[in-house]
Amino acid sequence: MKTFYYILLLLLLSSKTILTQWNQQQSGTTADLRGIWFVDSLSGWACGDSGIVLHTSNGGQEWVKQNSTVSVKLEDVFFWDIQTGWIAGDSGTVIHTTNGGISWNEQQTNVTSLLHHIQFITLLNGFASGENETALETTDGGQSWQVVSDSGTASITFFWINQGVGTILTTDTIYPFQSFTVDGGMTWFPLGFPAINANDVHGFRAISPNIIRNYYWDVGVHGKALWISILEEYAVLEFLIEGETNDTLGLNAVNLEQESESIKLWAVGEKGWIISSVDTGQTWQTISSGISVDLYEVSFPQKNRGWAVGDSGIILRYDHPTNVDNSSPDGYQSTIQILEPYPNPFNPTTKINFEVPNVSFVSLKIYDILGREIKELVNEFKPEGKYEIIFDGSGLPSGVYFCQLRSGDFIIARKMVLLK
Repeated sequence: MKTFYYILLLLLLSSKTILTQWNQQQSGTTADLRGIWFVDSLSGWACGDSGIVLHTSNGGQEWVKQNSTVSVKLEDVFFWDIQTGWIAGDSGTVIHTTNGGISWNEQQTNVTSLLHHIQFITLLNGFASGENETALETTDGGQSWQVVSDSGTASITFFWINQGVGTILTTDTIYPFQSFTVDGGMTWFPLGFPAINANDVHGFRAISPNIIRNYYWDVGVHGKALWISILEEYAVLEFLIEGETNDTLGLNAVNLEQESESIKLWAVGEKGWIISSVDTGQTWQTISSGISVDLYEVSFPQKNRGWAVGDSGIILRYDHPTNVDNSSPDGYQSTIQILEPYPNPFNPTTKINFEVPNVSFVSLKIYDILGREIKELVNEFKPEGKYEIIFDGSGLPSGVYFCQLRSGDFIIARKMVLLK
């Protein structure tokens, strides 16, 4: 019997698979999800096939569909703050919101390639990239996009750290290539990879830079993970291709766990594969996800809290266990709450009820379906308590409207239908 327990203990200690701390959330869709972005622990957006856009304002307890106005595959989402965001996708599509996704407007890019990455380094300066070596740049928040490159066969990720420092990574190719610039793209320096066996195709798919700690990480097919260390002067210090972590499965995305004391990395890929590293990517551990569909993106906006998305509407949420007994993570019950307007549909008035858990500045606005502000109902500090506001739509035409409640970083919207 002692021998049995000794063998069991050795098996447990030698295992590279960690029991799952990832839990599936109800997304309300079966569409394949490709991108996810959280601006804080509560507010996040996911996007995917057939123009699907989902939003949560309570950390994923509830996901609500937003009207993206498009029907193409959407690959990547980026939000500058809780109101302003962009999503990129197939056929050169870029959509933009300035009200948290209540309304989305399509921006003209003048390209038709699949865009799989979008990023802004200021509210005005942004970049998008994708297939056919397409690279786009905007200096006016996307009102106009300039084509930097749109000819070639490779797919690229065009990523900028700031207005001067950036990188281009070719992906899904037998011979991966990366260039680095420190002068805003006037000159580019190639970063050569170590010799690669012709039968050992890497095809790097994603890049995740972190400007504070000056590291880059890439992931690709055959479970390869590359990490590049960058000096403060932005000169290449070293780059290594680590050993295979899986011979048959591919990795699709890598990201850094923000606010972690160590450099903790997460990568996701095919068949629900999730791996994690706490030593800058030199060694990896497999984490049980509990699913078997492909995962395409992972986001860790804060320590011990992350999300991943994939096929069939899969949204996974990671919660690191703590010794604190808190049945409501992140104080969900302590955030401002809003109920569905009643009656709804209404004519001409409806009641909007909300609750403020502690004194805070509250904004309550009404928007039409095009995202235009119709009326501001509340714009002041409110003490703790429950409130009821009556909205009168007498002077408005029949249609769909939204009431948006905001307090600090918390924002939530409810749909209202005026029928006359």
